[in-house]
Amino acid sequence: MSSMAKIFVVVNLLLIVAVFGAAAVLLGAQDDYRGNLVELEQKSRETRDKLQGDIARLKGQVSAQVQKASAEQARADDAEARLEIASASLDKAQQANASKDTSNERLTGELGSLRKLYENQQQVLTAAQSDAKEASENFVDKNKAWEEVVRQAASLEVRVTELDDSVRSLQADKKKVEDELRDCQFWLGKYRERHGDIAGITTGAEGRVLEVREAAGGVVLLVLSVGRDDSVSVGDEYRISRGSSFVGFAKVTRVLKDKAVAEFDTQFPGNGAPARNGDRAYTK
Repeated sequence: MSSMAKIFVVVNLLLIVAVFGAAAVLLGAQDDYRGNLVELEQKSRETRDKLQGDIARLKGQVSAQVQKASAEQARADDAEARLEIASASLDKAQQANASKDTSNERLTGELGSLRKLYENQQQVLTAAQSDAKEASENFVDKNKAWEEVVRQAASLEVRVTELDDSVRSLQADKKKVEDELRDCQFWLGKYRERHGDIAGITTGAEGRVLEVREAAGGVVLLVLSVGRDDSVSVGDEYRISRGSSFVGFAKVTRVLKDKAVAEFDTQFPGNGAPARNGDRAYTK
């Protein structure tokens, strides 16, 4: 095998190791993202349940505050009505008997008490309205927090889908490299069956296939561009290739000054067979 073939095999092996490493990293990242998604979904459910509980509690508080405000308003209205009645009674008493100072003072005191009661009821009503407003604002904030959690969960799900696509793409690349490696191992095994171990093999004269001829009995002859001037001898064996495709073996049967004739070995054809003009020819 030539140095270029050795380099090709080593590069393929390195590519396989790199692809395996990248696939392992992406698979681990996918598991991490899936775990984060499950954890975020759990937290989302817990947050949703808590928010729903808070919303129900706030609704109850708002309803209670509204009822309380309504009751206070009714009491305020009653106090105002009583105030009007007292005022009318006071006017009537003053007109009926100006001499009844004791009754007048009593009515005046009652009027002051009623006015104080009315003012207290107004303060309670104002506080209840403020509490109801605050509860409504808290309800809006909880809804915004829930929407943000849902948005983050959707974004993480999109990321997991992208990682799934990347893993599938790497798995396809891995299969392609494994197929190429199996092909190289197959032809390496064939070469070893025929020529033994490839360690220590040197490269001799290299040329090209100038012509392909078919002889009697199915024999295929190749005219090579190297000859006696290139130290080619009868019996030398050449490998024929086209780009990265292995075509097969050819043994020199006749040597001329600048050309040689070699018989193509049809028993061990490569995946690039049959041989064609322009194919590369190099010694083992």
